[in-house]
Amino acid sequence: MENKILMLPFPIQVALLSFLIGTILFLSYFIFPKWDNIIYIGILYVIAALFTNIIVAINLFINFITEPSQRKKIAIQTAIVLANVPIAFVYFSIIIKSITSNSPF
Repeated sequence: MENKILMLPFPIQVALLSFLIGTILFLSYFIFPKWDNIIYIGILYVIAALFTNIIVAINLFINFITEPSQRKKIAIQTAIVLANVPIAFVYFSIIIKSITSNSPF
């Protein structure tokens, strides 16, 4: 049986993978609060995910311009990819608040 995630378009796969890894790192920060390396791993991950998602978004914007018949589908995919930005901001804000207040939430 094929995995249904692999049947999704590539931009959606990238967005889901970015969200899942980011969420795992976010939760790991609270599960292992004494492990300071999780912050550095998270920062490196955010840089890598940002780079990857920017490339995917640029490709979607180009496709949006060059493929008028697929604009609705491409716009939805772009929105899903860009939805990771506010999620990452919320995660970042919670972690910064946690670090500055010395409490988990």
